[in-house]
Amino acid sequence: MKRLVAWRIRNGLSQRGAVEVLGRLDFGEIALGTLQKWEEEARAPGRFTAKCLSRFLDEHPVIKDVPRGGGLRKDPTPAGTVAKIVKARGAGETLRAIGERFGISESSVSKIAKGTRRGGGVRKAV
Repeated sequence: MKRLVAWRIRNGLSQRGAVEVLGRLDFGEIALGTLQKWEEEARAPGRFTAKCLSRFLDEHPVIKDVPRGGGLRKDPTPAGTVAKIVKARGAGETLRAIGERFGISESSVSKIAKGTRRGGGVRKAV
């Protein structure tokens, strides 16, 4: 995946930034670890993914609005949303349903509901 590395460097993107740009420009979400393994050639994308990636690189040789500061931005979850997530989980809603409603991962829902992830300054609503 030397072409991917060259594209990333040419655009001044960190690996995290590249993952964000790929997701933002509708390539689809890929995990940071996956991109790293592709770049290390420890793993290769599947045939379909490789074809899509090649097309993406052809269509987006230069990226405007390059993410700065490490790439991925972690926006804190607003306090009101944290309280709603905790309440929904307490009422027995599934992690998936809550995640879909609030646009966050099941893992994030779980951490917020358990109080192990801060969101908007609130550890856990009571």
